Amino acid sequence: MTNLRTLLTETANLVADYRDAVSDHRVAPEIDVERFRATFGGPFSAEGVDAATAIEELVAAVEPVLTASSGPRYFGFVTGGSLDAAVCADLLTTGWDQVGFNAVMSPAAALVEEVAGVWLKEALGLPADASFGIVTGAQGGNTVGLAAARHQVLERAGWDVERDGLHGAPRIRVVAGRSATRRSTARSGSSGSGPHRSKRSRAARTAPSTPRRSSRRSRPARANRRSSWSRPAT
Repeated sequence: MTNLRTLLTETANLVADYRDAVSDHRVAPEIDVERFRATFGGPFSAEGVDAATAIEELVAAVEPVLTASSGPRYFGFVTGGSLDAAVCADLLTTGWDQVGFNAVMSPAAALVEEVAGVWLKEALGLPADASFGIVTGAQGGNTVGLAAARHQVLERAGWDVERDGLHGAPRIRVVAGRSATRRSTARSGSSGSGPHRSKRSRAARTAPSTPRRSSRRSRPARANRRSSWSRPAT
């Protein structure tokens, strides 16, 4: 069995070596896809290897095709490079292996998130009593941001989402894209827009939303589209 302390030390040295030389690396690596697949891929093995061998094989196969995004000459996207303190903190986080679900699962994670939230509100100039949440990633952040914006817009329109929910909420106007396309939406539904929209659709913007029932005509069409995937090619 590999000694964990020795393995961690060797792995940290590999990381440090890479970071020390990353400024001299090509930003975009030269990739031989087939060679990578042959080296790193291959049939799934029923027998494992020891931890040291796994790390050695991982570094040998993956490091040559890394993008030097942590280097000073990377301008591909606005991602930013990780700071030394962040790299080491990430190692600590992995080693501590906390389940940051709630304060019962990990008091440490809950308290760290609490303090981070206070700091973020101070840095962004937000009210001290504003609520916050640490999301799982960009998709979760976008979803929370949209929900918070919808909540605020409906509150300004006199609708209490927390008390009354979303069913029957007034329609709100959403401006999307650079073309400033305007759509009147209520939850996932939408009404027509533009110079040709009917009086009925204009009036519907201020009326409470009600679930729509699909017409009987559209049902066979949808059924035909679904069944076309299973028909064999002729």
